[in-house]
Amino acid sequence: MQALSKAKIKFFASLRLKKYRYRHQRFLAEGIKMCAEALASGWPVEAVVVREDRMELTAQVPADVPSFATSEATFAQLSSHEHPEGILAVVGIPDPLMPPAHESLASLPAGPGFILEDLQDPGNLGTLLRTADWLGMPDLILSRDCVDPLNPKSLRASMGAIFRVRLHRVSELLPLVQAAPERIWLATMEGPPAPGVRPGPHDFILLGNEARGLSPELRDLPEAQRISIPGRPGAESLNVAMAGGILGWHLRYGGAP
Repeated sequence: MQALSKAKIKFFASLRLKKYRYRHQRFLAEGIKMCAEALASGWPVEAVVVREDRMELTAQVPADVPSFATSEATFAQLSSHEHPEGILAVVGIPDPLMPPAHESLASLPAGPGFILEDLQDPGNLGTLLRTADWLGMPDLILSRDCVDPLNPKSLRASMGAIFRVRLHRVSELLPLVQAAPERIWLATMEGPPAPGVRPGPHDFILLGNEARGLSPELRDLPEAQRISIPGRPGAESLNVAMAGGILGWHLRYGGAP
C-alpha cells in the first residue's frame, strides 16, 4: 500500500473533468460496486485509492493493481459523491469508447440497442445504460452532443452497465439513420402506438433530447419508422429514461420474433 503523492492527487482529481478524462484516456470509477465491476470487466484498472478508515476494502483489489491509501480530506478532493464509500479506481478508457472527434460509424452495429440524440442529463444516460444491460441490448449509440457517459453521475446511474454495453459516438446521426431506416424506430408523440408495431430483433430505438425531443431533420425524415407510447390524454409526458425502458422492453420482447 502506497501513499498518494501531491502529483498523483492533482492528476486523479483532474479526471473529474471531461476534458482531462479524454486528454489522458482515464476516468474514475467510484464506490464499492463500481470498483468491483471495473476490476471484473477486463478494462485496464491502473490504480485503486482507498480512504484510510476503509482499508478493509483493499481485500477486493488484485495484488498486481497499485493501491494507494489517503486521508479523508484528500479522498474528498477526488470524490464526486456526497457520501463517499471510501474507494475509487482509476480506469483506462478502451476502444471503442473514444473522444467524439475521433469516432464514427459507417453502418449500424449488430444491435439491438438505443440511439440517443443530444441527451444532457447524465442520470438519464446512466439509467438507459442500465436498462440496455438488463434487457440484453448490447449497443448504445450517442450523438456528438450527448452528455459524457463517463460523467460521474452517468457512471453512478449505470450501476456498472458502462462496462458491459458497447458504446459508440457519431458526429452525425442523420446519415446513419438514412442508411438503415428499416432498423431504426423514432420515439415520437405522434407515432403509431407500440402495441401495434413489431420491431425486429436487431432494431434500434432513437430517443431525443429531454427538452426538445428529436431534431427536425430526424423527426421529419420521410423514410423513418415511428413508435409511441400510448398514455392518458392530458397526463405529463414520460421522461426519456422511462420512455426508453418501456420501448426497450417492447423492442426486445413485444416485437417481431
